[in-house]
Amino acid sequence: MEHLSEIGGVEVGHDRGFEQKWWTFMQSVWTGMALLVIVGLTGALGRGPLNNVSARSGSLSARYERLMRFKTPSEIRLEVASPPSGQFSVEIRGSCFQKSGVRSLTPEPIAAQPLTQGAVYTFPGPAKPTPATIAVAFEPGSVGPVDCHISAGTDALSIRQFILP
Repeated sequence: MEHLSEIGGVEVGHDRGFEQKWWTFMQSVWTGMALLVIVGLTGALGRGPLNNVSARSGSLSARYERLMRFKTPSEIRLEVASPPSGQFSVEIRGSCFQKSGVRSLTPEPIAAQPLTQGAVYTFPGPAKPTPATIAVAFEPGSVGPVDCHISAGTDALSIRQFILP
């Protein structure tokens, strides 16, 4: 500690070592806050460009968010390339049913068959051989990792997501 002088009955002065340590601490706090903002804006903590992912297996593809928020609606977009005319089925199973729960499917399935940890949904096939797009809406009801297994015909995908508080 450096020498303090007294002016008008009040000790004044400064401790150069303490001020240097305090300045270093403040710089590290500001750097940490700036990094947290950058990480948040990129989507590493929720919605954003780094959070949107896609997966593909044969004629089945899915677009989804890697990180979801508790009680915040989320969506998995499925695309089945050239499903057969008539009808086709999509099976969704895994912990996504226990932790998230399917809220709605667009378009509406013409039939649904419950499974132990999921369901099989039957959709009308398109009139022309075009890809069928299905939007599966979820609303996560608990925090933690989520596994979702999706299959259409012989093609299958496994999706891993995480629900943040």
